[in-house]
Amino acid sequence: MFRRWVEKGKAWAQSGLGGMYERGLGVEQSYQHAVELYTLAASQGVADAQYNLGVMYERGQGVEQQSYERAAEYYEAAARQGMTEAQYNLGTLYAIGQGVEQSFEIARECWMKSAEQGNEDSIGNLHGLDKHEGKTTTTYSFTPPKRAQS
Repeated sequence: MFRRWVEKGKAWAQSGLGGMYERGLGVEQSYQHAVELYTLAASQGVADAQYNLGVMYERGQGVEQQSYERAAEYYEAAARQGMTEAQYNLGTLYAIGQGVEQSFEIARECWMKSAEQGNEDSIGNLHGLDKHEGKTTTTYSFTPPKRAQS
């Protein structure tokens, strides 16, 4: 069913089928096919596909050459759309200076956006960055919303 929608140029189907190829779900696993489909969907602005392409480039799976620079580009595109995982990964690349010029300031900005959505890894990294920078108070603390009592 996905293939019919892919042929019609539907980005959500391209991204979905790309995920199936990446994981080998219902199809023979192929990172190359996953990258092809993610690329089609990413060019149409699908944040999940942009993020997944970032992961593929970061790991060197299904691409001609592993590239932190390309990973950062795709993470940034997805991060601009508010995708917390992309914000986290982009922050990590900035913190360690892979594919981008190292910048704790930009890493903090990325992790703050992700932390605001409850990403615990980003919250942990913010605390670690505070400690690394010698801050005595934490930059960010997350208070989960109260649940309604039944």
